[in-house]
Formats: sequence, structure tokens, C-alpha cells
Amino acid sequence: MKNLFWLLIILAGCTVQEGHKTPIIDLAGEWKFRIDSLDKGIIEKWYSKTGNETIRLPGSMAENGKGDDVSLRTHWTGEIVNKSYFTDKKYEEYRQQGKIKIPFWFKPGKYYKGVAWFQKEVELPSSWNGQRVILSLERCHWK
Repeated sequence: MKNLFWLLIILAGCTVQEGHKTPIIDLAGEWKFRIDSLDKGIIEKWYSKTGNETIRLPGSMAENGKGDDVSLRTHWTGEIVNKSYFTDKKYEEYRQQGKIKIPFWFKPGKYYKGVAWFQKEVELPSSWNGQRVILSLERCHWK
């Protein structure tokens, strides 16, 4: 039995993890992926289509080079408390388009806040038929 999951989760094979008696499918690895910046995926039924890019999970979109280039107009989730980056002469060269470097936080090269679709094809063991299956999501952001 095959199922497609359009979710953010963390895959590979059916294993029994040490200390667990329940079989676990590790979801780490390559996933199909698509950014939905216009939030039209549900209306256009993206869940029934294959993603047009790939991403490795676990891992962030920034780690995978997905999202928008960081710019002076990037709307960060947190707030920059020290505003000197925008005014201090010593940061001027790092405020130029194509040379942006952020002296605070984790200094990502890419940033994205919005809807994204993740897809992984998973083969469930036939022994799981009729069994309760729990999907555990880790570190996903939701609204």
C-alpha cells in the first residue's frame, strides 16, 4: 500500500529503534518540494501532483538553499534590536544588493516565511493494515 504525504516531516526504511517495540519508518532523506508563496496549492490541488524541486530532510529551507535571497527588506520572524546594521557606516558594504550579510542571528543566505509543500512516497508494510499509525512531526512551523 502506497501513500503520498504532503507534509513537513522527518524518512528511509521500516526499522525498530532501540528501546522501541513499535516499528518506525524513518522519513529522513530526499523529499519532493514546492514553495507556495501565493498560497494557491490547496485550490490547485497540489497534493495530487508531484513537487517540482527536491529538499533533504531533516534540514531547513535555508540549509537547502530554498527561499528568497536575504535583503534589506527581509521581514524576519524575530526583531533586530540593534538597529545599527541599518545606519552604521561599518555595515554599509553589507547592505548592498548582492553583498547582503547580516551580523545578527544565524546569518542565512535564504529566507522564506509562508506556505511550502513537502512530499514523500512511503511504502507501508502490509502488516500495518488495520493498525493505528501515528505520524509525528518535528519542529514544523504552523499558523
